[in-house]
Amino acid sequence: MRTRVLPVLIALSTLLFVSACGGATSRNADGNAIKIAGVNLMCFSPAFVAEKLGYFDDEGLDVTIVPTDSGDASVTALLGRSVVAVTTGFDSPIELTGKGQSIQSLAGLEMATIYAFVGGNTFPQIPPNNPQAFVDAMKGKRFGVAASGSTGDSIARGIFAEYGLNPDTDVTIIAVGTGAEASAALRTGSVDALITYEPDLTQITTSGTGRIVFDLRTTTTESTYSKLPTSTLQATTEWINDNPETARALVRAVTRANNTLRDDPATALPVLEELYPDLAPDLVANIYNASRDHFTSEISPQTYDAAMKIYQNTGLITDDVPYEEVVATQFSDIWNLKTSE
Repeated sequence: MRTRVLPVLIALSTLLFVSACGGATSRNADGNAIKIAGVNLMCFSPAFVAEKLGYFDDEGLDVTIVPTDSGDASVTALLGRSVVAVTTGFDSPIELTGKGQSIQSLAGLEMATIYAFVGGNTFPQIPPNNPQAFVDAMKGKRFGVAASGSTGDSIARGIFAEYGLNPDTDVTIIAVGTGAEASAALRTGSVDALITYEPDLTQITTSGTGRIVFDLRTTTTESTYSKLPTSTLQATTEWINDNPETARALVRAVTRANNTLRDDPATALPVLEELYPDLAPDLVANIYNASRDHFTSEISPQTYDAAMKIYQNTGLITDDVPYEEVVATQFSDIWNLKTSE
């Protein structure tokens, strides 16, 4: 999941003009009425779960979740000050800080990869949990990514290179979009395999369009790209500094939601079914079970350094951004708290 900086900054200039002319802002110094923007996907679900289960209310916060259709839209709303926090990609604060915007992650959400590789029905049979077999089978074939330069594109190129393929010459990488477009590309043979995430992943596999040929979420044989964090709760450094107690309350509520998602499926699953009414309950359960162990608020220096190495090796991020600049470490004492503490 990658935020595209240039479109965000262009949109931001428009929003700031509107704000300067009297537009509304959600920047209240330690006020309790706040807005959080995010896409309603499993990897961003802790904020939505915290709202549904009353965890924000328990912290004395009046939170409104503002649904968006992309990480770009969420970040644009944050930088334009129409919301005070967002749930979006782990790399967003790093990339935006390199462009002069001061954004920090307050807490982790889904702190492992969400991606899996899916082959079409004619893809060769290969051993499970074997990245080398998958990469070998991809030589000379067509491979689908959501968009050129996306996180999935970068991960795929990294995996191909790590296991012996030149991603520029040994495989043809094609942008196929997401959802129905990606499914159609696989079904018609426009691509032989693709990289995807939920809910597209479950919809592709349950419809018979394709099958998982290498799953980064569950692999025990690949330890680099499978550990790449997906999402965090983020705010501007200015807002965090101006509203320290509200920020701490947000982190406590989201940490409680992370704990519920990870440790209490009996409570979490009915809420998730309510959040995703267009999906059958068994599909929601499948998606949840693949992500369940990854929900944690902790953002350790080791996790950050490993992610930065991947970003820089794949060209996703070129700036050298220190951990402390983009992670709000003053909340680290909350990250591993249990509900009863």
